Amino acid sequence: PAAALAVDAELVIAGAHGTRTVHAADFFTGMLTTVIHPDEILTEIRVPGDGTPGIYLKHRNAASGYATVGVAVTASHDHGHIGTVTIAVTGATSVAFRASGAEHALNGHAVSAHLLDEAAAHAADGLECLSDIHAPAAYRSQLVKVMVRRALGKLLHA
Repeated sequence: PAAALAVDAELVIAGAHGTRTVHAADFFTGMLTTVIHPDEILTEIRVPGDGTPGIYLKHRNAASGYATVGVAVTASHDHGHIGTVTIAVTGATSVAFRASGAEHALNGHAVSAHLLDEAAAHAADGLECLSDIHAPAAYRSQLVKVMVRRALGKLLHA
């Protein structure tokens, strides 16, 4: 889910009544649930081919392999300045989401370690993270910040 959100993918769903196209932001509705109806099937995932670099990192649950928190980041940058950044997170809440506050804090600014630290620090603002047998909410919230910072650092070399 995070990768599809980060690249603004479109998903094509087919059923007895024809096909429909859904944006990734509208496709995922909850933990392991989507907008696909019982009589439909996902037939295509359309990923924009604009060449923007991206990265996906996850802190995996050792027993299941699922992401306790997963982060997908895309970023264009030129001459030390960030163009457009997308940050999508999965595993922290019941549905994958874009960390739009952190994105806006980065877009158009000069790349610096301090800027990436600040953006990552706010990546979990306002979230109600999941708490379960694998990780408490506070831990997931901290993982969001750590994983966003790692992904940004690897992608933007800061």
